[in-house]
Amino acid sequence: MNKFFVTLLCVISFQISLSQQIINGSISTRIDNIVAAMPGPGTNQFQEPSTAQMTLWSTLIQDILARSYSKADSIAPFLGYKLYHYIDNSIVANKDYYLLEKDSASSNYWGTYIFADTAVRPFLCIEAPHALADINTEKEAMWCYQYLDAKVLAISGTHPCNHDSISTCSGKTVVCDTTNVLAPFKISNMSHNTNNIFYTTTEAVKYYHLKCGNSAFSWIYTRYQ
Repeated sequence: MNKFFVTLLCVISFQISLSQQIINGSISTRIDNIVAAMPGPGTNQFQEPSTAQMTLWSTLIQDILARSYSKADSIAPFLGYKLYHYIDNSIVANKDYYLLEKDSASSNYWGTYIFADTAVRPFLCIEAPHALADINTEKEAMWCYQYLDAKVLAISGTHPCNHDSISTCSGKTVVCDTTNVLAPFKISNMSHNTNNIFYTTTEAVKYYHLKCGNSAFSWIYTRYQ
């Protein structure tokens, strides 16, 4: 067996016994702070994940959806992320959320993801793929997520024009050009690139629910283009 995966399994086995960090506070305020610090256009901080990273991430998401939080918590650091248990009282008393957030030392700007432990609408996912660019769409997404009591919230990790490299998507946009000239989408645009963790998360959520026999899962997107 590959030495890396042997080491990974050993570390996971050890870390499962560790306590997960619990935070009491407003999860919407946490999202506001994350978006405020998000890399802007043209800084090239967004990096596409490897195939191995996307595979491991998919496992991580399915563990969270299966409520195997300790296991997910032990996997997240290998991807430059942390899983926090948030207890929020802003809408519903003692609402349990699990926040998957980039570690401060990590350079993997792959987005921020929230999972409700229980939800009135367990088959609803809210996504904001153009946070920072499409003004306040992350706030709209957060509001919809909490008041609709949906299961999953996904928010992009950078401005959609963060990276200069062009996506394989065939469409064009003026959003990354200051003179309003049509140009190809960038790889950092989560709505127009599938080689990223945002898309991997969407697919993992869909796969998990189909595997469990739930075919009615649906998405709401908050974006302008």
